Parts: sequence; C-alpha cells; structure tokens
Amino acid sequence: MFYVSLLCGFISLDCGGDGDFTDDIGIQWTSDDKFVYGGKTANLSVQNDLPKQLKTVRYFPVDDRKYCYTMNVSERTRYLVRATFLYGNFENSNIFPKFDLSLGATPWTTVVVYDDTTPTVVEAIILASAPTLSVCLSNASTGQAPFISTLELRQLNGSLYETDYENQFFLKLSARINFGAESNASVSSLWDPKMRTIWLSWYHGILRKVGRKRVVTHAYQHHGPGYNAVQKKRPGTLSGKNITGSIPVELTKLPGLVELRLDGNSFSGPIPDFIGCQDLQYIHLEDNQLTGALPSSLGDLPNLKQLYIQNNKLSGEIPQALFRKGIIFNFSGNSNLHVAHNTITHPVIIIVCVVIGAFVLLVAAVGCYLFAYNRKKKPSDAPAKQLSSPLSEVTTESVHRFALSEIEDATDRFGRRIGYGGFGIVYYGKLADGREIAQDGKNILVYEFMHEGTLKEHIRGGPAYVKVTSWVKRLEIAEDAAKGCSPTIIHRDLKSSNILLDKNMRAKVADFGISKPVVNGSHVSTMVRGTFGYLDPEYYGSQQLTEKSDIYSFGVILLELISGQEPISDDHFGPHCRSIVAWATSHIESGNIHAIIDQSLDTGYDLQSVWKVAEVAIMCLKPTGRQRPSMSEVLKEIQDAIALERGGRELVPSIQHPVSKCSPSVNMDSVVLEQNSRFDELLDLPGLR
Repeated sequence: MFYVSLLCGFISLDCGGDGDFTDDIGIQWTSDDKFVYGGKTANLSVQNDLPKQLKTVRYFPVDDRKYCYTMNVSERTRYLVRATFLYGNFENSNIFPKFDLSLGATPWTTVVVYDDTTPTVVEAIILASAPTLSVCLSNASTGQAPFISTLELRQLNGSLYETDYENQFFLKLSARINFGAESNASVSSLWDPKMRTIWLSWYHGILRKVGRKRVVTHAYQHHGPGYNAVQKKRPGTLSGKNITGSIPVELTKLPGLVELRLDGNSFSGPIPDFIGCQDLQYIHLEDNQLTGALPSSLGDLPNLKQLYIQNNKLSGEIPQALFRKGIIFNFSGNSNLHVAHNTITHPVIIIVCVVIGAFVLLVAAVGCYLFAYNRKKKPSDAPAKQLSSPLSEVTTESVHRFALSEIEDATDRFGRRIGYGGFGIVYYGKLADGREIAQDGKNILVYEFMHEGTLKEHIRGGPAYVKVTSWVKRLEIAEDAAKGCSPTIIHRDLKSSNILLDKNMRAKVADFGISKPVVNGSHVSTMVRGTFGYLDPEYYGSQQLTEKSDIYSFGVILLELISGQEPISDDHFGPHCRSIVAWATSHIESGNIHAIIDQSLDTGYDLQSVWKVAEVAIMCLKPTGRQRPSMSEVLKEIQDAIALERGGRELVPSIQHPVSKCSPSVNMDSVVLEQNSRFDELLDLPGLR
C-alpha cells in the first residue's frame, strides 16, 4: 500500500512574519509576502508565551478593494481553511476592526474583533474547483484596518467530509465538542496535532456520563486513529507526481479501496481490472498516457460514482454498463475510443443526441427545400404549413415553411432593410398573424425579430440604443445568454453582437451559422473561425475545437458587461495593452475591481456580486480548456450573483461564533467556552453549510 506524507498539501502562513520557521510540534511556518499583493506588517506587543506566528499581523488599507491570498491547490480535492486574527491593538485605537472574509467571490464570514488579546479563529472546508484558492479581506466597516495573523490550508484525504452539495456550498465550522469530558478544559488536536483542530470539552454537573473509559488499540497505532481510518481505505492522492510506468496491479487487490487518484502523471499501458475493489467509488486516471481498451469490469463496480479517463490514448468501444449506471463519466481526448452503436446510453445522453441529430437534419431539410424552391422561381400561393417533427414536444417554437408570396407580403416586397448578417441582407417583416420577423435575403430564412438589437449596442450605447446601466439587468442578460449556450453545440463565434435582445430585454444567442455539434464529448478538428478578441487562444493554436472554446468567449463577454469596454482597443487599456483580457485580469488579480467597473452603472450594486462575476470570468479565460468551468457552473455563479443583488445573502450564512475565540491564559492551541454559554443555545444557532 502507498502512504502519502501527513504534511502533503499543508500550507501555514505567518502573516506579517519576516522569515520561515518550524514550531514546537513540527509545523513549518512560511512568511506570507509571496502569497498576497499589498498590505503592511506590524509586530504586536503581546505576552511572550504566545506562539511566534501570533506576534505579527499583516493589515490592509481601509478602502473598497479586496485583498486576496492566493494558494495553489489540486482541483476536486477538499481542504480545510483556517484563518486566525489577533488584534493586539497594533493601531493604538479604542475602536475594534470589523471586516468581511470571503473565499474568492463567495462570502465566508464577517470577522468581528471584541478585544485586543483574544484571537478569533474561523474555519471552512471547501472542495477546490480550480487550481488556486483565494482567501480575501474586504469591506472594513468601522474605519479600522482589516488584518490577519495566520492562514492555514490542510488537504483532507479522500472522501473525508464529503457532502452531496459540495459543488455549491462549503462547510463552515460551528463547533467541535468533546462529550464526556472530566472538566471544561479544551482538548487540542485529539488525533493529529499537525491538523491543529480544537475540540471544546463539554462538562456540566447535572449531566450524567454513561459508559466508561476504554483504550482502543489497533494494528496501526503509530499512525494515529484518525489518519489510520483513512489510510486503511485508500492509497492516498498521487495526482500530478510525474509517476511513470504501468498502474501497479497490487492496487486491484485492495478490497477497501474507495478512491483512486492517479491523474496528471505519465502512466502508460492498459487500465487493470479493478473487479476486486468492490468499494471503489472514485477513479481519476485523466491526463496520463494509458493505452488499450477500457475494462468491461468497470461497469460491474457497484459503488462507482466518478470515472475520469480523458486525455489518454485509449481505444476500442466503451462498455455499455458505464452508461447505464448514471455515473459522472468523462472520456474526451481519446480519439480512438468510441461508443458502441448499440449502446443504451443514459437518458440524458439519449435526449441530447436525438435533439442535436434531429435538429441538424431538420435544418438541412428546410434549407435544401428553400434552396430548390428559390432556384425554380415558381412562387406558390399555398398557405404556411407546419413542418412535422419528432421534436415538436421539446421545441419552443414550431418551424414553418413559408410561401414566397407570404414573405413578400410580410416584408412589403423587401422594402425595409435593417441590417446585414453572415448569410446576407436582413429585412424586417410582419406576418399576417402579427408576428414580427427578420428575413435573411440570401437563403430566405425567417427569424424572430429582436426589437432591442444586440447586447454590444446596449453595453456601449449609441444614438439608436439606450445603454443598460442596471447591473442586475446586465446579470439577467448574462444568465439568458448562458442558458442559450448550454446545449451541446459549439457556437464558435460567441460575442456580444451575437446576443440579441427582445422588447422585454431578454437575451437570445444568435448566428449559429458556423457552429459545430459536440460528438462523443471530445474535440472537433476544424479550420479556425471566430472573431478577434473573443477567440480562444488554445483553439487558435491547436485547431482543436471543444465546448470549452465557447467558455473563453463567454468570459470576454462577462468582462464587457462589467466594464462596458470593447474586447480590443487602442485607447482604453493603457499604452502597452490592447486587450480587455490582459487589462481586466491585472486589476482583478491585484484586488482593484473598481478600476474596471463601468462608471455609467447605476449606484447601489452589491460589490460582492461584481466580484463573483469577475472571478468566474477569470476562470473562463484560463489558458487551457481543462482549467475552465463548464457553462452550467458559469450559469450557477451568475445566478448566485443575481441572488446577492436581490438580497439572497442567505446562500452562504455569515455568523461570528463565540466558540471560535481562544483563551489567552493557556496554550493557543486550546479553546474554552464562555462561561455563560449553554450547549442548547449553541445548537439553536443558524445552521451552516
């Protein structure tokens, strides 16, 4: 069996410290100056028996900026994040600080300092969704500087603290209680001192302790009970270790194996048969050099939840059982791996494939008919007919066949020209039933008329269009556009001028003329098409089109919505910058969001809402597609930003709990309950997610 170092994934930052050191229990503390941009440091005048890391702080200006610590993490891995704040009255003020703490753009808690000698400790457990994790201080509300004493990151092994909704919420510490204690004395780190978890002892004279003390012994006593419970189940996380060779067959003989993470290495050869690992739930083998067929026995694993094998060199047919199980399955990037023709796929995959196939056939049939009809030059007076389609139950509007005479009547014989599109001149028309349409002159295609033009025109403004100055309205437009990009069709030319607005200012994505359907979840090799400023650089360099290519373009659109600027400019981004991506990224990463916010926006918007959209935009603009979120994840972040604007702050509750204070009279690894607090009151506090 493999064992990973207990300190793997540990980061301990001494905020304001001037050098690295190792404390009494073996934790190596690192100065924070390479993890944060800006701020000043201060030494505290505190008692000498305090740990060294609590004798310094880093503090930041009282302004509207967000100051963020950024740490490298492994995606899809859980981490415990702990921040400690000891004021020490370094400002010589009678007013205590109060400020907000967030994980990226997601509110974490409000730090409230009650005195200058008692540390405040907050903790969260989060599933990393990106290669970096940011902890940010902002919004100082008492005029005193936001500050921090220590910041710690602890990687959690395997499925420890796994929850069903961890993609949407994080866990926030309420309390750790050691029941059955002999006294109120706190217990520090019951099973591993390096985790520095604090357990509060609960003792009350009226309570009767049931049972008796027993010493639990086991074969792996030297590893500690907590870690042993995890390590006996799985070999640990070996992602990104640059390991070569074949996957050890010994792994297939571990009946208690639950999670296998070997992604990001250089493993070669076939995937072994894991039929002996009946408890296996998570298999991550992506980004290796694996070859051969996919073992059919993977479909027989009863508890399998995730199977990631993308970006290998696998070949052959995918076992049908993997589609029937409804697991999270990603096999893109294996050009010789394909789905069997008789595969009975997951219902969602069936629906998507049927919709795409029927839609493409339907459009092709209509196009061929109209082309042939136009060639014959024989107008017909037959009334409009609805095309029959097996998709009539799922389409939002019926597709119609129009007679040429109807088109001529609707457009007043093509009398009102309103624009020029990718397929020819566009004319305005109005059907006999009152519906307004836009008709393409080259192919005689009829579209719904969008009264308010393009998003581009409403971001920049102009003589004919009123600029949208409401931030929540811009968010709603972004939400509509994200929903329009959710189907498994790669647009290839997503931009603000291809997002059209109806008379109710609802957005629809248009101009799918050069779009490509996604086949088998993989890439499409194609000639590069798109618009400069929106074009995915990875797609441009490799000519490999994936659904993540549209994500990059959508990130540019989000920056347009925030800033009101165009993607490429010689005038607005400084003397040495022409791109909105480089300009906005530099300001966002330095915490200066105000530098990019459109000054014409109405006041009163929630700054956290803007931050949330800005940070998801940065994720969309990552250099490689595998680092970018999916469109559904982008949509979720936009909807959360809308909820913030509408007062939905309950999505991430923020309370400062009294039990997170440390006693100055004991070792700082100990915590005591306030004498006037009752346990039933503790349990009645709002639940945390």
